[in-house]
Amino acid sequence: MILLYNTSAHTYINMTEYLTSIADSTGNIYRLLMLFNLDTLFEGTKKRTAWRGRYAKDEQGKPLTEKLAITDDERDMFDDLMLRGSNEVFLKMSAWAKGIAGANRFNVKFGTPVVSGSVISGGTTAVLTDTSQALTVNALAGYKLVITTAGVEQNQERTIVSNTADTITLDSAFTTDVTGLEYSVMTQTDDFIVYYLDMNIEWDLNMIHQAYESAREALISYFVKEWFVVNRYIDDAAIEGGKYEIELVKIKQALSQRKTPLRRSGEIFS
Repeated sequence: MILLYNTSAHTYINMTEYLTSIADSTGNIYRLLMLFNLDTLFEGTKKRTAWRGRYAKDEQGKPLTEKLAITDDERDMFDDLMLRGSNEVFLKMSAWAKGIAGANRFNVKFGTPVVSGSVISGGTTAVLTDTSQALTVNALAGYKLVITTAGVEQNQERTIVSNTADTITLDSAFTTDVTGLEYSVMTQTDDFIVYYLDMNIEWDLNMIHQAYESAREALISYFVKEWFVVNRYIDDAAIEGGKYEIELVKIKQALSQRKTPLRRSGEIFS
């Protein structure tokens, strides 16, 4: 998923909508958000290794699917290794993220926010009070409440059971007191890797999709190659590692494309 973040209005806009509604080429108020759903990436690794296992044969000519294919049992390993993998892939984009605090974020809750506020009281219970709100009774039932303040509870979520005009009842309390912390209520939340890049009016915007797809492929290849190494399928690991390196190069190439070619490539990194 690729979104543009308006740093003035603090709103998101779909990439396609932006490309079809550019009024002029002045100003530079947007940041590019690349979001990679961790569940989707994990499914991609499972599919990639299942294909390999289907066509790889043992000495008796039987498929090696059970030995090679990643399953749900490896999800903990995936979550551990992808933190490092997301950092490695981001290194190829870091030149476009100078000055952005937290430009590379792992395991972030992301959804469509419908309500935001601060917990006034009830932070140790399942019933949170925010007297600044004037909510429609039970309008938020089934939505997710996510703590957004930095700290122990940041990005932690609970499902909303019901609500009154100024209270929200959750399916369970948070593990620590969230009184005074800010929150957002979202229509849905998934876990994402998020990369923030500074938007530049000189970019060839059509190449951003290429950069995104290369980053997605690199993230999948990173875990697959590590999986093959752990299982000592060194030849397969080398092949997947080669694909991984190629995608990293393509990320940088895509982001380097501009409407007007640069005289020196070093101008990007100045």
